[in-house]
Amino acid sequence: MSAIKSLESILEYGSRDSTYKFALLAAIIDYVIEHPSQIPNNYWHFIPLWHVVVQFIGYYHPLVLLDLPQGPQRKNRNRIALEGYFGKFIGSKARLDFDPKRPENANKLWSLIKSNAELDVAVERLLRDTRNLIVDQPLRYVLNVKGERVALFSLVTDGVSLTADFEEHLKHAFNTTSVLTNLRPLTWTKLLENEKSYIVLSHNDYKELATYRFWLRDAVLKRWAEECVNRFGATDPRLLEALDYWKLPPERDSLIMRKYKELYLKLNLARCLYCQANLNQSTMVLDHFLPWSRFPVNAFWNLYPACSSCNGSKSDKLPVMNDRLRKRINNHLSKVLEYWMDKTSDQNYRQMLQEDLLTLEREQLGKKDSSLEKEEHELVVRTMLESLETMLADLTKIIPGERFEAKNSRS
Repeated sequence: MSAIKSLESILEYGSRDSTYKFALLAAIIDYVIEHPSQIPNNYWHFIPLWHVVVQFIGYYHPLVLLDLPQGPQRKNRNRIALEGYFGKFIGSKARLDFDPKRPENANKLWSLIKSNAELDVAVERLLRDTRNLIVDQPLRYVLNVKGERVALFSLVTDGVSLTADFEEHLKHAFNTTSVLTNLRPLTWTKLLENEKSYIVLSHNDYKELATYRFWLRDAVLKRWAEECVNRFGATDPRLLEALDYWKLPPERDSLIMRKYKELYLKLNLARCLYCQANLNQSTMVLDHFLPWSRFPVNAFWNLYPACSSCNGSKSDKLPVMNDRLRKRINNHLSKVLEYWMDKTSDQNYRQMLQEDLLTLEREQLGKKDSSLEKEEHELVVRTMLESLETMLADLTKIIPGERFEAKNSRS
């Protein structure tokens, strides 16, 4: 059975006790959207469970605040999924620079976690409780369709034999309070570095999901909305409001963008990638080479200096790659990587770059730590450039519309 057919079976016939299955499937597809060209490890793709947890929270945050019921009726009231967890979080007076009681700020929580800021204890508890709920409910039941188990994905946990049954892997995927307490001060990087449980998909299934990722996410959300209408009525305006929040792209992290702008100016990388105009502090903007709306990643290998004119003209269009642009990107990446490899460089910038490299190495080089040797410099630059080109080629096949090609650019 193909990945899409398996997904359709789960949506149509899987457990309907709650809408957790929709959030779980959407969260898995979200990961594929962010990592469409991930290199398989011995034919398999491993999605860290924490990635799924964060996306899952993002989907339910506005629903909780809008009081949209998502579960079966119990004791004369409709259950609000994650209601208790968010109640504790919102009532905890967490140290946040936004109001978590506003549904439109759900993406800000997503951005806060992934920006690698030190996480508040209240955020930590929300993450842990949501993870354990996912393990206990949708992961356990979502693949059961008409009495049979659909083999779309599975779960593995480090330290558990691969021959152990699914329940054993689930059991060890739970997080106790001490697991995260021992990692304090807690950051997103620490969560990923200490992750032991992974959603696992075959390479063929992952490729199929990656090819149709945008449409599949929309299909899951459409089925989710239909389920809400069928069970709770179509006249409630809160449902349309929730759909609007789901469609909002993740928050661009302004702090990360500002830091990379500072770094590029420091390294004299102050020419527009597209037209080569000279830039300064006031005229430089950072452009997502692969548009943020299609690839919500702030890694340095997707962020380049641009003038406001080229940035505005490009907007969310896919760029046209040519030899001249390829050479400029190669030179840019080489200078940034040279700076990171110099241990006398500013440690704040080096740490920021290392986090991007850790992600790249896990996905493209199969390594678990950022321990690059000098002779690997060209390999990493080539890997970053090839990854960009592969993802651009994939997007070009499935995204219609005009492409951006810089005009009258200097060499």
